[in-house]
Amino acid sequence: MRLICSPALALLFLSSAVLADVIGPARVIDGDTIEISGQRIRLHGIDTPEKNQQCSIDKLPWACGIAAWGRLVELTAGKRVRC
Repeated sequence: MRLICSPALALLFLSSAVLADVIGPARVIDGDTIEISGQRIRLHGIDTPEKNQQCSIDKLPWACGIAAWGRLVELTAGKRVRC
């Protein structure tokens, strides 16, 4: 007896693997990207400056990218993150 897997059924199996949770300590890449267990995750609905990006406040330079990165480090430090 041969089993035939329809394309729809194959997609069901593939999508369940893709939708699996990733849990563990997060390494912060920048203000909107983390890495958990070697898997990079972009945080949905969040757009922050890149880590090396400079901004200005009242024409004075400000390391906004480092600030965004640092805040996400604070939020995730010592915690297990689940995505």
